[in-house]
Amino acid sequence: MSTDRTEKRRTPRCAIDLFVQEVNGERTFLHPAIDLSADGIYILAQDGRKAVDGGRAIRLEFALPTGLSVETEGRIVHVDDRGGQLGLRIAFQDLPAAARAGIEAFVLETLGEAA
Repeated sequence: MSTDRTEKRRTPRCAIDLFVQEVNGERTFLHPAIDLSADGIYILAQDGRKAVDGGRAIRLEFALPTGLSVETEGRIVHVDDRGGQLGLRIAFQDLPAAARAGIEAFVLETLGEAA
């Protein structure tokens, strides 16, 4: 186990280049995603969200290059400025076990290819 107290990640994370749908009632928003782990995803958005929006659950849908479709809820845990766009770190909530296993396998395979 790492002794680095600044590292908060519990699972490996990899860079990705895909789009995530955020379903909000009758409205659907499409966001580019730039990294992924079995615990969450980092997306870019162009709206007025603030860090205080973190208490709100959001519905997410996306497909991995492997063909795995993921539908889950997440909670915004961090908002930052990423060159004029908002960067949203979203922690998955109630991620189905099969989706978690598929994401973990994808991340590990992607990291292995990058090594």
